Amino acid sequence: MEALIRKYCKAWNTLDVNEITDDIHDDIEHHSQVILDVLIGKAKVIDYLNKKLTAIKEGNEPVKMYMIKFQKTLGAALFQLMNEPEVNPFAIGPGNKKKPYRSGIITFNFQDNKIIKTCFCIIPAVEEVDFL
Repeated sequence: MEALIRKYCKAWNTLDVNEITDDIHDDIEHHSQVILDVLIGKAKVIDYLNKKLTAIKEGNEPVKMYMIKFQKTLGAALFQLMNEPEVNPFAIGPGNKKKPYRSGIITFNFQDNKIIKTCFCIIPAVEEVDFL
């Protein structure tokens, strides 16, 4: 499954959904805090990812995705440079603590050696949360 996560990261880092098209299960579910509805089915998820990666390619907010391990589980971390330094509701990315970043964690589930479920969760910066 590590190889599939690496390919998923490569797709984001190269902004090319074709890197993972063959690795997406026909019955995939994509859950995300960024979109309100769960995307179900390979065609919907590929279409969403293609539009997302195209928008990033055409914009000026580059992304970098890394494979990570947390609590013995493999996943991915996404960092995206923001254009508005004065508005930063998200965490700071690694290696550049002066520029604001969006960040998030992606978890994966697999079936038949394909990605059948992804869950994307935004990670707020410590400075942006109120501890109660």
